[in-house]
This record gives sequence, structure tokens and C-alpha cells, in this order.
Amino acid sequence: ELSDLAFGAFRLSGDITLNCFVGGKANTEGNVKLSTGAATFLLSDKKKVEPGQNGLSLSGNAFTGAEAGGAVSGRFCWVHPDEQFRDNADWKELLKIEAGGTFAVGIGAGLDFSLSIVRNRIIFGCKGRLVFGPGASGSFGTIVGADAAWDLLEATVEVLRESDFQFINNIEPTLYSQWAGSLYLGIVSSMSDISDLITDPAHFRMMWGRREERKLEAYRLARSIIRQARDSGSLDGMNFKGIPYSSLPPETMGMMLHALTQNFIESREEDQETAILLVISTITTWRQLFEVFQHMSPDGGKVNASAGLEKICAILDDGLVDNQLSQFQRWIMSGLSATPKFKSHELAWKKIPVQQKNERITQRLAMLYSSNRYSNYA
Repeated sequence: ELSDLAFGAFRLSGDITLNCFVGGKANTEGNVKLSTGAATFLLSDKKKVEPGQNGLSLSGNAFTGAEAGGAVSGRFCWVHPDEQFRDNADWKELLKIEAGGTFAVGIGAGLDFSLSIVRNRIIFGCKGRLVFGPGASGSFGTIVGADAAWDLLEATVEVLRESDFQFINNIEPTLYSQWAGSLYLGIVSSMSDISDLITDPAHFRMMWGRREERKLEAYRLARSIIRQARDSGSLDGMNFKGIPYSSLPPETMGMMLHALTQNFIESREEDQETAILLVISTITTWRQLFEVFQHMSPDGGKVNASAGLEKICAILDDGLVDNQLSQFQRWIMSGLSATPKFKSHELAWKKIPVQQKNERITQRLAMLYSSNRYSNYA
């Protein structure tokens, strides 16, 4: 079902240069610089916006019996939905509109804006009505820089979280997959700057192809997660560069759990079980849990969600004293909600030394192997 989501607001902060031709075009031409909010252009009922050599070319019937055209340059800004109606809102500069810096891109039907990859660059495509109001036709696109790309990525994951991780048509699937993978690589290696990964598809593919040997990657991932948990001091505060763990894309969390469980089954490293527990405990809704299990694969692609759940259950103890499996089941039934909302995170189960439950883990894994359900993830 289609739904409207709050993605914030966009605005243009710059100058409009209007060329006004009164009567015949041979008559006197006047160049008048006006602010972006100039009523002369905004009141036109036939506004048109299109890319041109001098930035954005504008046209409309702003004057009675006259033709108005011109160009626009300036900064394209975005504000978070929470600050949209505040007087001192923190508008973030997404991109600059300059001469020769814009070009036409395909805009999805019914969409005011879109993010996509064109020739190994991230492109922000925008309809004129998003900036100049109802009635404006035409569209333009421009390259998104590294700083702006991170702001857009944060906005995207926040919108996804609010929609309980429903798919957003404005984001091209290829770009979304790159962002999810970039977050995974960033968490594994504790990158201080991942701007190249999220803005340069070629660089991302190179780094993705250089992923370390599986055991070393899982070890580093576990250490990174535990370190972030200690630095934050709580499950609620766990985040990667300001993005809460509870807002990470299911594809990213699915890749994390796949790497951690795959290696834990072979090595029984206690840090990896701790990391698995921390990641799962940041999930807040039933749908999010299902989506994460559905993406428990090496590249975050869709797999059988039930098999992912069984894989987690296989590493939990079901003893009489410390029944982790029952704790996990109660957490699913009472700790998760049907709709996204802020809540204090609770551990999905309580840890006990791996050595105490080693025999039960071995038996449970043997059951998975014998039923051939585990082979889908090997």
C-alpha cells in the first residue's frame, strides 16, 4: 500500500535572474535580480524549470502580456522533519546549483525527488514543484557530494525506521544496497570516514571485493560492536556515526548476524555470541525482526527468514536453570511491538558461559544439518 512519509522539507537559497520581455522581443531587455521567493515568478501559473548551461533555466507567464525567463543559482537545502516548522531550523546544505552543474534525470512517476546512481555518481533528481511550489513543471538533477550524501543517508534510514522498514521508492535499489553494504563495511572496520564508500560505487565495489577472510571479519565485527556498546553505555545509545543500531537497514543487520553466527558455530567465540545478543536486542518491532532474519546472508540478499530464526535458536541453551531459548521467545512476544516507537531496549536473553552449553549447541546444530535447512546459509 502507498503511504506518505515525512522526509523533511527542501528549499532553494539563492538568486533568480529574470529576463523580462515586454511586448515584442526586440524591445528593451531588462535583467532584474530577485530573491528566490520573488512573487513575479512564483505567481506564474505556467512555471517551467529545466537544466541549462547557466544552471537552471526558468520560464513562465509572470507578467501580463509578457514573457519571463531566466536562470537560478544557489544552494539546495534540506531540513529534518522534526525541525521543519521551527524558526531556527537547522537547514543542511545538500548541494549547490551552479552554471553547468545541472542536468536532466528520469524522475519516478509521481515522485517529487529521487536518489539514484548514474555513471558511478549519486544523483539527486528533483521536480520543479518541490522548490518553486505547485504548478512548476520540469525536473533537474545534480551530483550529490560526500557531505550531503551522509545527511541524505541518515534521513533515509530515519524514514525507513518510522515506516518500520517498508521500501521507499524514491531511493534506487542499487544505491540502497550500496548504502547498506557501506554501513556494514564501516562497522566491521570502524571507519572514521566512509564518505567514499557511500558516494563512489566503484570504490565501494573494490572494497566489497576485498572483504577479509571470514573468521577475521567476524572477529573484527564482534569487537567493533562490543566497543560501541561499551562507549555508549547502554543498548539505547548504541550507534554508528550517529545512526542508532535500531535504525540500521535490515540488510546491514542481516549481514552482521550472518557473519557472527556463521563463525560462532565453527569457533564458539564468546565475543561473537555477545555481539549477536547486542545486535538482536536493538530490534524493536516484529516486522523489523522478520526483515533482519530475511536478510541473514553474506550480501544482505533475501533468504528464508525461518531458517535465520532457527539458526539463532540453535546457539541458545534450553537447560532447566538458564533457559535462553525461553527467554528469547518471551522477548519476542513481550519485548517487541507492532509499530515503531521509542522504547528502552532489553537484552533478548541472558548470557551464560559458552562452555556450559556447548553440548546442547552441538546437538541443536546437528539437528539443523540433518534436516538440510542449514545448507541454505552455508
